[in-house]
Amino acid sequence: MKGKVLTQSVVKEISTRMDYYAKDVRNVLDCFAGLISEHVDKGESVHYAKLGTFSQQSALIGTKQTKTVKFQPAK
Repeated sequence: MKGKVLTQSVVKEISTRMDYYAKDVRNVLDCFAGLISEHVDKGESVHYAKLGTFSQQSALIGTKQTKTVKFQPAK
C-alpha cells in the first residue's frame, strides 16, 4: 500500500474539480455513507456503478458473532 487519502483530501479534490463548496461535497458524501449504512444494516446490498457493492457479512471475532460491511469493488 502506497499511502492513505483522508476524507478531507477527497472532499477538497471533489470540490475543486466540480467547483462546489467543500461543505456541500462533505454533506453529500456523509449522506451517501449514511444511506449505505442504513441499507446494509437492514441486510440489503447497495450497488453503485463504477464503485462497487456494499453488503453485510457476519464475522466471528473471538467467541462473538458480529456483522460487518463487506465491499466488493466494481471491475
